[in-house]
Amino acid sequence: MIPDPIKLILENRNEDEVTFFQFPEPDGILRDYFWYKEGNFLVILEQIMPDYLIVTSFHIDGSRNKAYFEKKERWYRDNRT
Repeated sequence: MIPDPIKLILENRNEDEVTFFQFPEPDGILRDYFWYKEGNFLVILEQIMPDYLIVTSFHIDGSRNKAYFEKKERWYRDNRT
């Protein structure tokens, strides 16, 4: 049986191998990003009180996509209070 990458990432979200950041979407909704960089896999969640909804998840397949999400991650690190 092939392990579910979404489940593995979310169960291990507090481990060093999983990078967490938040980014506000154009409509103002704040989404949570969980990125397993070594495996090039990203899970995006949105909080719908009191729970979370998986918005999407996918394999990051190229330097252009990687740079796009690294930019969002940098924004988070630069704008945290």
